[in-house]
Amino acid sequence: MREVDSREPGKTMEAIKYELVKTGWEIATLKSGDFRFTTHDNKLVGITRKTISDLLGSMTQNFGDQLDEMLEYYDICYLNVEGKVDFNDTNDLITGTNYTYEQYDNFLQGWFNRGFILLRTASPNHTVKRLNQLYAYFQKPYHVGGRRFARFEDRRVYAFPSRFLSKGKSLLDLGLSITDCGLLDIADLKNHDGIGDKAAETIYNHLNRRSKII
Repeated sequence: MREVDSREPGKTMEAIKYELVKTGWEIATLKSGDFRFTTHDNKLVGITRKTISDLLGSMTQNFGDQLDEMLEYYDICYLNVEGKVDFNDTNDLITGTNYTYEQYDNFLQGWFNRGFILLRTASPNHTVKRLNQLYAYFQKPYHVGGRRFARFEDRRVYAFPSRFLSKGKSLLDLGLSITDCGLLDIADLKNHDGIGDKAAETIYNHLNRRSKII
């Protein structure tokens, strides 16, 4: 199964859909993300695509909520960033924006740490090519699926601070979702076995930080 979302608008996206359908993809209404497919061992891969300009205009809480939804739904998540960043080192800003390169890079790194894999492409045609390459790669039995999934089978664990992944697993094993964990206050977290004062405070602050850049 390999599908592209039917609802994503724009001439460029329509051209991408057309090219993907020619290579065997199907149009569908996806729960989250722009593209999805299954691996040879039936894991679900989700990809969301953003051009550089779209991404720089989307670094808000709403987009963060969309990415969180992908982490809940897919086994493996990719953030496809399409295009080139033009950086003006005179004023330390990305050309045409009020964002520094550091802010842009930190935003990507934050989601990388939480479980996303970064897929960089140069153009819409390159995006089509890389999506097909990625699909082909995951049909092979020796694919590794990204280093961050090797230690814990439940990839949602990586939404927790890196020092407290095992604490996060213990919460998820209780049947809680990432959203449920984020709604717990520090006192609630400390009521769970093995979660002390420092871990509770760190987990709470990590899950409740805003996704937008300040």
